[in-house]
Amino acid sequence: TIGTTSNGVSGNNQELGSLRRDRLDSIIDNAADTWFEYESVTRTQTNQPLILELRLKLDAESIVNTLDISTVAFGAKKHPKITRLEVSIDGITFTSILDQIVSNAEVDGNNILDLNPTADNMSESNKIYFPPRKITYINVMFQQNESYLIKTSSGSAFRKAIGLRGINVI
Repeated sequence: TIGTTSNGVSGNNQELGSLRRDRLDSIIDNAADTWFEYESVTRTQTNQPLILELRLKLDAESIVNTLDISTVAFGAKKHPKITRLEVSIDGITFTSILDQIVSNAEVDGNNILDLNPTADNMSESNKIYFPPRKITYINVMFQQNESYLIKTSSGSAFRKAIGLRGINVI
């Protein structure tokens, strides 16, 4: 589900000639040609970041130690960041795990994880490893600060977008 701190809309709603891509279940279908887009479109550039909070609920309580997040690159020069990554058994009490990442993922001093799709295939899987934990819920907050210019039916606009091809919980 999309959390209440999110501040955009699902899909590509204004860019001329683009598919809508507003189905959230696209992130779990394991199909390379589908993905979910979340956007904010403005007539002028703004410093307000685009925030997408996703709450994932597993089918059953499980021991998890890896998230595999496949992103989609758009026209922005910088890619989304993960500013919050939390897990829970009951869906009420969440524990941050950003400071427990044990892979070579790039977590800065402010506990922000950069997602960096490769330029050659416009998509990449970002594997995030952490110590095994028994969980049922995962809360991930994505943030996009960069916008890019698009053509809309009423002229040019600035679009901030977060594209997710898939999220696999391992």
